Amino acid sequence: QARFTDVGLKLPSGRGIDFSATSDSSGTMSSELLDDYEEGTWTPALTFGSGSTGITYGARGGTYTKIGRQVTLNFMVELTSKGSSTGDAVIGGIPYTIADSLSNTVIEANGPASYWNNIEPDLYFLAFSAHSSTGLVPRFQPESGAADVVDSLSNSQFTNTTNFRGSITYFTS
Repeated sequence: QARFTDVGLKLPSGRGIDFSATSDSSGTMSSELLDDYEEGTWTPALTFGSGSTGITYGARGGTYTKIGRQVTLNFMVELTSKGSSTGDAVIGGIPYTIADSLSNTVIEANGPASYWNNIEPDLYFLAFSAHSSTGLVPRFQPESGAADVVDSLSNSQFTNTTNFRGSITYFTS
């Protein structure tokens, strides 16, 4: 039974707002119950090839909003040392796992970088892909020329003072 409290309407666990009376989807629908909302913070953790040896930060932080299964992240990372680990960059520490909702692909969502600095070579484009179930992969296109495909950033493109900000929306299970 829903009840009003001093902070508003409080719904019991497993209950929510039922939108089934507005059933107008042309797709295959699995639910019309909005049963979750949350806002919070998270701490991005950068790795290269799953390692983080010597990585230090001048600043890093993130916020998230979860509405039902949809999660939107905003984040920033500012390095003071990229450390000595090698391999492709992954941003971990995300607050919710990424659902495998797009068959036949490992990229489940994409989001833009709103700012980047001190990445070599100079970039024409930087975005983030929701990849696997627990991390974001920075992907780029160099300023020197357009290519058919964007690449993952690796430790060799980072400097000790690389910084970036981004945003991405994905779905959780």
